[in-house]
Amino acid sequence: FALPGAFTGVCEKGHVPSFAKLVPDFEKKGVDEVACVAINDPYCLHGWAKAMGTTGISFYADADESFTRAVSEERDCTGDALGPGLRSNRYACVVEDGVVGACFVEAGP
Repeated sequence: FALPGAFTGVCEKGHVPSFAKLVPDFEKKGVDEVACVAINDPYCLHGWAKAMGTTGISFYADADESFTRAVSEERDCTGDALGPGLRSNRYACVVEDGVVGACFVEAGP
């Protein structure tokens, strides 16, 4: 799953905890890894993961926005509280054996 950035209110208090609660269910279904991607540098994302104390989720930094752009999920947050600059939309995808399956993209910011 992906989200706009580390240390942002909704991401920290809502999205990551909701996925963390589901990790045992995902594992029962054979999911090898639950991964979170955000446009931050790796040090920021590592610090955020550590500060939240979340287990069962791997955090990956998309510092140069290359992954987010490659999947066409970037959004300009210059006018938002998340700006200035590009951030990721919130979305989740199921990837099996390197093939992207179902994807769910949040409609709002």
